[in-house]
Amino acid sequence: MRSRRASSQDLKAIGSDFEIQAMIEEPDAVDEAPWDAIPLSAALLCILGINSSIFTPGLWGYLQSLDKHADVAWLGRAMSTQAVTSILADPFFGWCQQHYGFRIPLKVTVGLVALASITLFRVFATTSVGADERQRACLYQLAGFITGLALGPFIQAAFGYVPALIISGVVLDKYSWPPALMALSSCFILVVVHRHFPGRQVKRGLKPEQAERDEVDSQNTAGLRRSDLIILSLLLYLYAAVSIASAAEYMIAAPLTRAMYGWTDAEFLVYHWPIQTGQCLAGTAASLIVAATPLRKIDHRRQLAFALSMLIIGSLSLYPWAFYPSVNPQISQQITTAVTKRIPLPLYVMAMVICYGPSLAIANSLLTSITTEVLGNRQQGLVHSVMSAAGGVGTALWPLFAIRFFPVDGTRTISLCNASIYGIGLLMFLAAARYLGPRAVEEDAEAEATEMAERRAQ
Repeated sequence: MRSRRASSQDLKAIGSDFEIQAMIEEPDAVDEAPWDAIPLSAALLCILGINSSIFTPGLWGYLQSLDKHADVAWLGRAMSTQAVTSILADPFFGWCQQHYGFRIPLKVTVGLVALASITLFRVFATTSVGADERQRACLYQLAGFITGLALGPFIQAAFGYVPALIISGVVLDKYSWPPALMALSSCFILVVVHRHFPGRQVKRGLKPEQAERDEVDSQNTAGLRRSDLIILSLLLYLYAAVSIASAAEYMIAAPLTRAMYGWTDAEFLVYHWPIQTGQCLAGTAASLIVAATPLRKIDHRRQLAFALSMLIIGSLSLYPWAFYPSVNPQISQQITTAVTKRIPLPLYVMAMVICYGPSLAIANSLLTSITTEVLGNRQQGLVHSVMSAAGGVGTALWPLFAIRFFPVDGTRTISLCNASIYGIGLLMFLAAARYLGPRAVEEDAEAEATEMAERRAQ
């Protein structure tokens, strides 16, 4: 039965939160997202992280098993195709989440091979909790996803020791076992989302009148200032730049390490997963340390500047400097003649684990946090989806760029371009840092109440 809505004067006179909630209850009220759903979403993101990383180490070997003449260009096109689908899917499903809730769009994305599902989980964290809990929610999700990224190569390497089977004409080997496992995990995610996640969620920790104002604010786009749009454009650029770093290390890791160190495809699966695992663990450790120690009180802008600086150092470490030892030509020429210098293995591990690991984790979380501060409560779902699409643009364009230059001069041009992209982003970020504070919004309470009344009348 529809209950009578109390006036603002009545709400002020009532001191009990329980009574307030009872008086504002409506039959079509949105579902409240329990805090337990945040750790659960982190666990599901761990599975999606495995899904994201389990195929990458074996992709190069799988392409060569299909076509012995497959080269780095084929690898670049394959990774670009995956990124293009994310560019198209992220904004669309972000719009669907904003208008139709969380559960149905997520079930559709998981059914479509996890397209945009990671973005929807991140939107869930930023829109279902209050501002004081948002950082903790994002931390849980980031730790879960990075843990999945660390486990993916390990699972792929473990399947290398599983004997191949033929079941009804279907070949199950080290390349086809992981997709079968991920298909089953997607079915598990569908069941969990259907049973344990709300269709529409409201922010916890907010008073009812604050939740109502957020509902109006989230659907309003008129309040964005020109400076906000400029800052959002800069954040989109930085998000694309950070995604370039992820695509860079994953795409050229197999041909680069095999040419430098003489690893076979099987040895790459075994030797490289500890490096990627260490990178992911370093990212998780950095996130936990920043969140659980006084380091979290450091200005977000300084933390992001530090992360971008580490990305520059990591890119320059992969440049074939003249003082690096030369590779064995008999080994490298089997892969490519462009790799002439061998990056010392400890330095390569340092670049991947120390430079890329913490900086990628910190940069991703801070870009989400700063974007939330700039937007206030306006268009959170859609803008975060557009940011993911911007990351997809970087992931799609970078392999096309890399396949042109890696066979010619190895990592020379690629490393310099990466460092330049991060350097330009760092300079623009420092120039605009003073605009990257929380967005101050001052609205009259009576105007807000009038706006809510007009919306109900419609």
